[in-house]
Amino acid sequence: MSQIQTVKEASNIVDVVSEHVVLQRSGSSLKGLCPFHSEKTPSFFVSEELQRYKCFGCQETGDVFTFLEKIEGLTFYESLQKLAEAAGIELEPTARTKQDEDREAVLTILEQARAYYHYVLTSHEKGALGREYLTNRGMSSQVIKQFSLGCVPAGWSNIYDYLVKKKKHPPRLVEKAGLIMKGKRGGYYDRFRSRLMFPLRDHRGRVVGFSGRLLGDDQTSAKYINTPETLMYHKSQLLYGYFESLKSIREKKQIVLVEGEFDVLSSVQAHVNEVAAIKGSSVTVEHVRLLKRVVRSIILALDTDAAGVTATKRAISVVQSQTGITDATPLDVRVAVLPHGKDPDELIHSSPNQWRETIKTSVSAYEFLIDTALAQHEYTTPEGVRAVMIELSPVLSLVAHEVERSYYIQQLAEKMGVSEPAVRADITRYQHASTTPPPPPDTEHSRTNRSSLERYAFFLAFRQSNVQDAFAHLRQADIADRDLSSLLKELSGSATTLEELQRSLSQEDQSLLFSIYSADEYVPLLESIDVAKEWAMVQKKLQVASVTRQAAQIEHEIKMLDAKQNLTSAEEQHKNELLAQLVALKRQTPA
Repeated sequence: MSQIQTVKEASNIVDVVSEHVVLQRSGSSLKGLCPFHSEKTPSFFVSEELQRYKCFGCQETGDVFTFLEKIEGLTFYESLQKLAEAAGIELEPTARTKQDEDREAVLTILEQARAYYHYVLTSHEKGALGREYLTNRGMSSQVIKQFSLGCVPAGWSNIYDYLVKKKKHPPRLVEKAGLIMKGKRGGYYDRFRSRLMFPLRDHRGRVVGFSGRLLGDDQTSAKYINTPETLMYHKSQLLYGYFESLKSIREKKQIVLVEGEFDVLSSVQAHVNEVAAIKGSSVTVEHVRLLKRVVRSIILALDTDAAGVTATKRAISVVQSQTGITDATPLDVRVAVLPHGKDPDELIHSSPNQWRETIKTSVSAYEFLIDTALAQHEYTTPEGVRAVMIELSPVLSLVAHEVERSYYIQQLAEKMGVSEPAVRADITRYQHASTTPPPPPDTEHSRTNRSSLERYAFFLAFRQSNVQDAFAHLRQADIADRDLSSLLKELSGSATTLEELQRSLSQEDQSLLFSIYSADEYVPLLESIDVAKEWAMVQKKLQVASVTRQAAQIEHEIKMLDAKQNLTSAEEQHKNELLAQLVALKRQTPA
């Protein structure tokens, strides 16, 4: 057995997926909200028997390795290493891909760059400007050490000289790390120059990039620049300070999300340690999926300007899309309402106590949205009331719990001075106007459709005590669906369990097998049907469908012959043979 198969068999996909998705039993599988796209109704299924997953919404599918590669951005080799370590298996040396080698080299380069920048800031004369800046910002040596802050002096080749000339790294890899850029004449120069450096760590603690704050009075350069998107750095997935603050975040089961690096540093100095900053303009789905693993509450403390309010609204919407009534532990999203005109860093410098109190007195996301809408519109007029309802109806219609929704409807009605039934009616109208009607329930007629009938037959066959015997019946049924017919050929052999069967299949056929085995339209039927009787009934229907199909083909040939004015003796004989075949087929049709 290969070490890949050994690791795979030692790893339970349910345990791995459960670290990222809340799963609930659904028939023989487990289901939950898909981690790869936004949804309110669970369509993500995991089979412990097949050790595979599939989302019937976005069609993502695979095994335990695929899941880790997609959910954590790992290469196959990295996912193999992680699973082997969890299972206590020591891997033998194995060939790695070029991408694996490049990623490992880039991580080494980034860690060496972090150490270089930190040394310059804390111990070198060229870091004096950075030390002075941090002193003026009130940053303690403890915070500088905890977050490994650094500094790069002015000049075009500081990090290039260190990493390429001294550490002997190839320039192409240093460029891949986002630290240097190629000039028009072919040479390289440093991306970060005369800047305070903030190492950006992923949730595993690896340095994957940097943010640089300009030092000095250069009016031609941007105040902040970040590592571009690279092999390792993806800003939509990263939260600055998350790894450094993870212990406090886990203990309190909450996180305060801010906008800037100094908001994080100042907050930690003010003893609000469960804090991290978004990289980019807004909270993303990737951020929420990461946080759902460890927190129960997200407190948004973004800037109070118009852009900050817009970002807060967007963040609430994103969090709302990733939690619902089916979650065992839904996320509570709250807003820390800052004094007007202040960001967290400014507030902390003027009053650390007020910052701590602001976090303690944070309001629910819906209270914030209601108060913001009322502040923006003149709700004492009919036009203002209409504007408020247009803004809030989409938000309140998505509150998962009816009791909670009723509470906010009551609050809104009281604040606007209108009746509660009127507010509820507007929200209900919005829901009816925006909701796509659900598909009709599965019926007997839909299952007798040829394609649906064949899929249903396979679904039942996989649940027979002797699957090979069930496959033999399917082979006699003249399966019309090309994919199912192809799968049936691949399923021949001596394997008797699904786990054994799927090992011999291609990835594409494994995905097809799992999609049928966990078909969302059929799994609920298992609670109300006798599988053995249903299987016998479906076999009979397949036989009827097969006879009907063959009869239709024969009748078509007869009609083609009848259309001719004069038949040859051979054609006349063939027509008689066809008629005899048709009569014989009709006799085969089960009663």
